[in-house]
Amino acid sequence: VNGTLEGYPTKFTIDTGSNLTVLSAEAFRKIEQKYCKLIPIKSPSLTVRCANGQSLRTHGLFQLNISFFNKTFLHPVYILPHLQHVCIIGLDFLRKHDIHVGGTHDQILFPKESQDTNSFASQSPSLDQCNTSSLTSSNSSSYSLAAIEAHSLLPYHSMIIPVNPTKPFSKFSPDETYSVSSLHENPRVANGLISPSKSLFIEISNFSHDSIEVHPQQKLAVMELLTEHQLNSLSRLSHTPHPIEEEQIYLPDLSYSDLNDIQKAKLVTLIQQYPQVFTEKLGRTHLTKHVIELQPGTQPANIQPYRLPPSKKAIVDQQLEEMLQAGHITPSHSPWASPIVLSPKKDGTLRFCVDYRKLNANTIRTAYPMPRVDDTLDSLREAKFISTLDLRSGYWQVEIDPESRNKTAFITHRGLYEFLVMPFGLSNAPATFQRLMDLILAGIKWQSCLVYIDDIVVFSPTFEQH
Repeated sequence: VNGTLEGYPTKFTIDTGSNLTVLSAEAFRKIEQKYCKLIPIKSPSLTVRCANGQSLRTHGLFQLNISFFNKTFLHPVYILPHLQHVCIIGLDFLRKHDIHVGGTHDQILFPKESQDTNSFASQSPSLDQCNTSSLTSSNSSSYSLAAIEAHSLLPYHSMIIPVNPTKPFSKFSPDETYSVSSLHENPRVANGLISPSKSLFIEISNFSHDSIEVHPQQKLAVMELLTEHQLNSLSRLSHTPHPIEEEQIYLPDLSYSDLNDIQKAKLVTLIQQYPQVFTEKLGRTHLTKHVIELQPGTQPANIQPYRLPPSKKAIVDQQLEEMLQAGHITPSHSPWASPIVLSPKKDGTLRFCVDYRKLNANTIRTAYPMPRVDDTLDSLREAKFISTLDLRSGYWQVEIDPESRNKTAFITHRGLYEFLVMPFGLSNAPATFQRLMDLILAGIKWQSCLVYIDDIVVFSPTFEQH
């Protein structure tokens, strides 16, 4: 969002994932040099943990005038060095001034200016390009949805709660359809379509490590009336976002399945609608990175490579080329060097592995619980339909933290390489992957699915629910 900070033209980044409003030290110096000398608020320095995991110390706290969309707010702002953005507006600012971010077009929802209207502003255009009246005009087809009762939402859980719109139910037409979008990153409201009648329910999810308290009358989502053109467009949407050639579509062998012919046909149709799920190309998640934390005083281990016969060296050459082409490894200059081994698979082929025993012996172990077998069996008690999913090369879809990559270095007859993705054999790799999957499946784990590392079990009492 474009605006001014103490008169200084500034591009603000509104980040609902940030607890504090912060200004880069470089921008702060420019403001003081060009506009005025600012007096700090007496406040202890804070250590701020950034999204990339880096910890930074604040360089003071100042009351600053923040202006955008023809509105000015006085707010305390922390000065932070090495900040990539000029100014980040955080949750403290949004909550203090009762501003909400959300809607189908990433809108900014200002406090109600009258009994019946809500004020919206689009984030995309700059102030110079905007017609100010359009930013503050009432939007009679958009309404906030607020919680009716208080709720406590546990970490990584979901619940369905009743909500009330800012317009009485009696004023809605039964033929109207509204889209629902979340006002917050956390708790997050599931997107959907609704037709208001005598009651409304939304699903909220908590994707954080801490419990969230939802208060009565707390605004959680925005509902926006869909036009006839939008509804017609929705009905014409294809279920196949990435068309794939017929011969590339994966189809499972259902000859040993207990499904009847109708159910098998429905399952095949479903799989054909989402062929991109079964692509050969691996994805990369940005939800987490694997970090290798060593015990204090650990010195790099440099181990000579194990001897391999010429026939196996050819296999190593082939697998190295495949990993280089896929972007899984890169040449290394690390002081660490772990040897490689080729272990046989069930089908008789050889798997490329690294002997990380020396590295693992000096790694600080992560305490993260793995699912208990008895809890798993209890969850499946009522299930009549069960499917198992195995993530393709799941570890290689998780990146290694840049500071930890050199520790994964391995030595071959062709030289030294290090992993850019999480390799097999690291002591904390199962915990990292289990934590990732628990985060991805938060809210539905134990209710409709189970996960053990990269193996997922989907279960339900009926085929339709499945």
